[in-house]
Order: sequence, then structure tokens, then C-alpha cells
Amino acid sequence: MSGRSHRRRRRSYARKAAAAAGPGTTLCQNRRTYGVNRALTDGVAWSGSWADHIVLQQGTTVVRAAPGVSARAAMALACAGPTVVHALYERRSVRLGETVIVQGSGPVGLAAAAFAQLAGAARVIIVGGPEGRLAAAAAGIGDVHLDVVGGTDPAAVLGEAQAAAGPDGADLVIECAGVPDAVAQGLTLARRGGSYLVIGQYTDAGDTRLNPHQIVYRQVEVIGSWAFTGAHLVGYVRVLPALAARFDLESMVTAYPLESHREALADVAAGAVLKAVLTG
Repeated sequence: MSGRSHRRRRRSYARKAAAAAGPGTTLCQNRRTYGVNRALTDGVAWSGSWADHIVLQQGTTVVRAAPGVSARAAMALACAGPTVVHALYERRSVRLGETVIVQGSGPVGLAAAAFAQLAGAARVIIVGGPEGRLAAAAAGIGDVHLDVVGGTDPAAVLGEAQAAAGPDGADLVIECAGVPDAVAQGLTLARRGGSYLVIGQYTDAGDTRLNPHQIVYRQVEVIGSWAFTGAHLVGYVRVLPALAARFDLESMVTAYPLESHREALADVAAGAVLKAVLTG
């Protein structure tokens, strides 16, 4: 297949996902999400997400699984995938031929990198860690993998990222690390006139110091993207077959029986696994 045909397919995937998502409602103050803010104290049993059975309330979004995609592959980027659909197909899209730097090598970072490649990015550089998790994160995702966690000189690693992006810097930097200090670092990685898309600061991990001159001098566009809706989940499911065909999603998943949930949480906290999935 010609390069032009590949590009047409990538744009087709992007259009389908964008059409599925549409205008978001993630800023609604009354959003209710299983496992996040639907608690047992709400009055209905099994309202969480770590259970053998869950009672679905009226109006709950239910999405049919993607045909031909294994459950393990589908779960590799579940949650992260819809989050990235919202960010990249509604807040700031990846343009054909752009150089993209992704901060963070967890599920959200890998989803961002994978979607960027699918959208036609010329080069995708992942800056994350620790080394073991970054190696497991490869799965065919990203062109360059740099460990900024285990190294003794983070500034040198950021220099490597800048060199990999080219003399002008990245067209788009996507923050998926969830570490406040990563924001100041990410601003320096974007080229003048580039964009900085912040996805990872989902929880309030505290303040950080940054130089606002970097935003003005580089004329960087700074964009935030919050969570996802059921429509973005539909977009993710539609793109799943293309993701699963190109990337080894199953290799990212480590399965635990439900009774081993404490072990799963400990392994995630230690960075020993990439994506922990509880099975019945």
C-alpha cells in the first residue's frame, strides 16, 4: 500500500473518532462515574467498579465491544484511550507530519503516542520511566524512548528529547505524566509557535514553578483537556481495531484475580507493571 493510502486511512480513523466524540460535556459539575464518584453510600449496592457485578443506573452509557479485538487488548488503553480521543480529536489534533513529544510512559502516555502515530505524526518521542516500564511500554509504540525517571541527570535526558525532535523543538508536546514539575519541563520542549497539550494533571498533585516567559517568548499554545464522555468511549472503540492491528496492546496488560487487588495496586504504585487488570 502506498504512503498516500496509509495517510488516507489514518485521516479516516481520525475523522471517525472525531465524529463519534463531538462536543464534550466533561466540564459538567454533576457527572457521575462508576469507580470514581459513584460510591456504595449512594444507596445502591455494587456501585463501584471492582466487583463481580455492578448495578447500572438509568442513563448509564454502555458501549458494545469492538469486533475482532480481544478483551485484554481492549483493556490495555481503556480509560486512557477515551481520554486521548477527547484530547487529540477535540482539543488539539495531531497534524500530518508533525513531531510529537509525549511526557509519560503510562497508559495515557502510550495512548497519546499511539494515536499520534495513527494520525500521521512523522516522529513520536516518549519521555518517561522507570526503565523497566518504559521498555515494556514499547509494544511498537513511539519512535524514541527516553528514561527521565531513572537517570541521574534529567536535564540531559530533556536535551536528548530536544535533539530527537530537531533543532526547532516539537510541534506538539503532550503532558501525560501527572507530575507537576513535568509541566515546566514540557514548555521548554515545544518549538516557537508550537502547542502544549496537558492531559496528565488529572488529580491535584500540587503546585509547580515555571517560567511564564517560555509561554510568551515561544508563543506556545497551552491547552488543557479534562477526562472523557461516553461519546469519546465510542470513538475509542471505533479506533480499537486499527490500534490492535498496529500495536501489541496485549503485551501491556498484566492480569490479576480480583482477590489479588492489593498486589495489583502495589505493583502499579511501584511501576512494576504497565496496565494491571482485575479478572473475575
